[in-house]
Amino acid sequence: QYAYYYNTTVFSPINGTLYNDSESDLFQKEPYLGSFELLNASGNSSGFDFTLITIHTKPAIAMEEINALHTVVQDYQEQNPEETDIIILGDYNADCSYASSEELWSSPMRNTNYTWLVPDSADTTVSSSDCAYDRIVTTGDLSGRLVGTWGIDMSSFSTSNVSDHYPVWFDLYR
Repeated sequence: QYAYYYNTTVFSPINGTLYNDSESDLFQKEPYLGSFELLNASGNSSGFDFTLITIHTKPAIAMEEINALHTVVQDYQEQNPEETDIIILGDYNADCSYASSEELWSSPMRNTNYTWLVPDSADTTVSSSDCAYDRIVTTGDLSGRLVGTWGIDMSSFSTSNVSDHYPVWFDLYR
């Protein structure tokens, strides 16, 4: 199951759907695509919308699924050519024993079309391991709205009762 944790006074959901990979079967858990509109300070439309692609890769095939995210982005942009603001986020399992630095740097998801907000040095796990499993990757600067700040929510909300990972977040200009 996927969930978005967001401020309802800042964002308004537009639509959402699972990625259909029934032909190629690229993912064990298909990515979820959700589009949102950014609201201005008055709660009205800012005229800016974006799409989130959420993933939870299978650890044993994490790199295959990370690489396949590039195909998901391409497919989505072919079907929605007006949407250039895409954020690919979730549990990539993109570190430690599941994905090496070399594998990550050779991934099509590391080309110049993408900006990785959560760095390889981050620790997004609740356990004693030090792994950057959870990532936020954008296509460009999100029409100039990307602030560049990101973080890991280590508050009491994000305890091991909810997940074995901390939620990751980023800021956008309104």
